[in-house]
Amino acid sequence: MNTQSDLRTTHQPSTPHRQFGIISVTILAVVFLIQPFVAAHVSAAARTDWPIVFPPFRNDTGDAEWDWLSTGFPEAIRTKLHGTIYMRALTWEEIGHITSKDTGLHGNYIEITKQLRSDLLVVGAYNVRGETIEAIAQCIDPVSGQPLATYRSLGSIHEPAEASNELIAQIANALRLEIPPDQLETVRRPSTTVAEAMKTHAMGLKVLSQESPQGVNIVEAVQYFREAISLDPDYADPHYRLGTLLQHAKDVEGAEKAYREALRADVDHRDARYRLGLLLIDQDRKSEAMTQLEQSLKQAPEDPQMQAALSSIWFDQYQSNFEQIAKEFKKAIAADPDNAQLYVELGDVYSELSKVKEAAAQYRLALQKDPANATASYKLGMTERNVGKTKSATALFRQAIKNGTDQKRVHFYLGEMLMQQNLADEAATAFAQAIEAEPNHVQGYWESGRASQAAGNPQDALLSYHRYSQINKTDARPHLEIGKAYLEMGLEKQAMSAFQKSVQVDQTFGEGHVAIGDLLEKQKLTFKAGKAFREALRVQPDHPRADVLKKLIIKYQPAPSGNVRQ
Repeated sequence: MNTQSDLRTTHQPSTPHRQFGIISVTILAVVFLIQPFVAAHVSAAARTDWPIVFPPFRNDTGDAEWDWLSTGFPEAIRTKLHGTIYMRALTWEEIGHITSKDTGLHGNYIEITKQLRSDLLVVGAYNVRGETIEAIAQCIDPVSGQPLATYRSLGSIHEPAEASNELIAQIANALRLEIPPDQLETVRRPSTTVAEAMKTHAMGLKVLSQESPQGVNIVEAVQYFREAISLDPDYADPHYRLGTLLQHAKDVEGAEKAYREALRADVDHRDARYRLGLLLIDQDRKSEAMTQLEQSLKQAPEDPQMQAALSSIWFDQYQSNFEQIAKEFKKAIAADPDNAQLYVELGDVYSELSKVKEAAAQYRLALQKDPANATASYKLGMTERNVGKTKSATALFRQAIKNGTDQKRVHFYLGEMLMQQNLADEAATAFAQAIEAEPNHVQGYWESGRASQAAGNPQDALLSYHRYSQINKTDARPHLEIGKAYLEMGLEKQAMSAFQKSVQVDQTFGEGHVAIGDLLEKQKLTFKAGKAFREALRVQPDHPRADVLKKLIIKYQPAPSGNVRQ
């Protein structure tokens, strides 16, 4: 028996979508973030949420009476993993979503696992001997398609899901996941102690996962789930599945009751809690929805879909709060219409609500009431800048500076606007003031260099680029610009040193190699120039001058047999 103990893989983040595939009952996507295990010392604390694909298990008993366990095992594993934040089971729902888009993938679980961007495929099988069920799980790397390990686990026919417990523990161990004792206890907790209830529930799943010419028999599935509930009211899964079907049938009250019953039976039932939260959002019961979704997020802290669901509520509340604040400012303005600051504050509220036109209108009103209001000038200037109104933004920034704004970044933004109008001399002055106001604003030095260069002041450009390169030591661009400035000053040796420095900082900086080649060509060192151009194309094959560089490389390569090329 293969007992490999390390199933670490290095795949990309997983983004499977849930759907009652064949019956097209959409279940909102649950996204499983996967950060790869790339070193032997990485522990469970470094990452959570391993999505694992569990297709239907194969029945090796030779008795069709046990076919129901085929869907029963993956469903039980799915629910058991609700009790741990470390692993997630992707079962017939996610698989059905993929095959509904491409029917040719039926049974091709390796390709399905790849499309689900999951890290591990577990192909299961089971056998029954007397009163003992043996479950077998073969772990497969979906990238290579190669088996990684095979595990076995035993359980009783009186509690079939028990046979999956050790499989989960062994897979977790192979993934180097140290599941805490309390979470491991929830994994081992029986889904149901009534085997017949599990069987009946699995029969309902089988109905949902099979398609006939007449479509899926939802009524039959509902009957199975209700029967399973009658056999064991404390069995969470049939409550949850019943809830999804009732919600699909627009029975919102019945669906909510079913989800709450699922959570009563199993407080860790993540699917039920998540679906309940979404249902409550649809009912505009956002406070209750937030309670459910926040709990879901604790169970799955790296699940961006749950984060998105919560964010939608937070955003709605945020919007509602700001709308109320806007109303209060309007009342204040009605009582004190000459107070310019009230218009500024109302403009800020509209800005927070992304109502740009309304915000700009309030800032203008503020300036009508008080032309010397520096805050209104600056904020209206930023609004104009952001919508591309360069000239008006320039005037407003100048006005804000004149009126004594405390916004240090105003000089930088003024410089931006001036550069866009090709007013390099004025822009250089503005950027010099920006650097004086904010000595640690690295982008200010870069823009100061650009403006000085454009204004024909290479020495000032040198100073700015040097300062920028001292702060941002991994950027090759300033060294290229320093070299260009030296060339303008006729200092070719210093220029070459700067160009060489650019490719030392970043060997893949194609422009640096081209600049070296151009200077060598100017110095009549054509063989070396050709080598520099060749290196430029090696690191940047799509360089804008690629066609010209290729011709120069051919032109400057040594002539055969020592002949001189013409």
